Amino acid sequence: MLKRVAVVIALLVCLVNGAMGKEKEKKDKKKERFLAAAPVRLDRDGDKWAQKTLKKLSLEEKIGQMLLVWSRAEFLNVNSPQYLYLREVMRKYHLGAFGMTVWTDGPFLLRNQPYEAAMMLNELQRDSELPLLIGADFERGLSMRLHGTTNFPHAMAFGANGSLADAESFGRITGMEARAIGVHWNFFPDADVNSNPANPVINTRAFGEDAEQVGALASAYIVGAHQAGMLTTAKHFPGHGDTATNSHLGLAEVNGDLRRLETVELPPFQAAINAGVDAVMIAHVTAPALEPDPMKVATRRARS
Repeated sequence: MLKRVAVVIALLVCLVNGAMGKEKEKKDKKKERFLAAAPVRLDRDGDKWAQKTLKKLSLEEKIGQMLLVWSRAEFLNVNSPQYLYLREVMRKYHLGAFGMTVWTDGPFLLRNQPYEAAMMLNELQRDSELPLLIGADFERGLSMRLHGTTNFPHAMAFGANGSLADAESFGRITGMEARAIGVHWNFFPDADVNSNPANPVINTRAFGEDAEQVGALASAYIVGAHQAGMLTTAKHFPGHGDTATNSHLGLAEVNGDLRRLETVELPPFQAAINAGVDAVMIAHVTAPALEPDPMKVATRRARS
């Protein structure tokens, strides 16, 4: 009798352990799927879907897919006037992208919580007819705009460190956290060479003042970001490091001749392109060596 009881208990233990093992296996697989980096390049099926969808769009819809407007990371009831207006604009103009940011108070960023950002972006995705591309300016990681995320120093700290592995980790961790809240595209790395000590807008945002090192660190960041499935942006073309004007407030000028541009300003952008950077952001500057007409600025406002 005792032997039978012992056998039954042993069988029960085996069944329970087996069930727990399967449950653990399911959880591990689910965790692996969660941690697995999404691809930054379309696979064959994705490309096929994109081409098929593009053919169905009207000209107005195609134009809308090229537009990006800003949204703030904050809690909004889906029936609130603010959210309904945002949804109406998105649908009316067939918007293809949003830039996620936060409210400001003068020069200060009013950081919010990751949950609010994820909730807002998820609602917009659900209400959009086509998948949205979500971008953000996370130069120092998500902690620039959201609490409870990894704090990183300015890019120049990585330049002082000089470690390509650390720069790669910087990109990978930022990518993992960005994708977790629904952001696909970061407006970073900074490929400027901060060669002008009087620069009021780039300075510590750049990896340093050596063109080769800047290119290497920017490339390492891109590699890490891509490992986490995040798109990247090299900025601010053709180089904003040798300027003495804040281009947020006025028109900066890059005065170097063509040889100077080719040996200092441009090589980091070439390195970023070689590393597979997904976009290049143009600076609001004039570069007489490339375009002598001061009225021809790539990002200038149209005159009335």
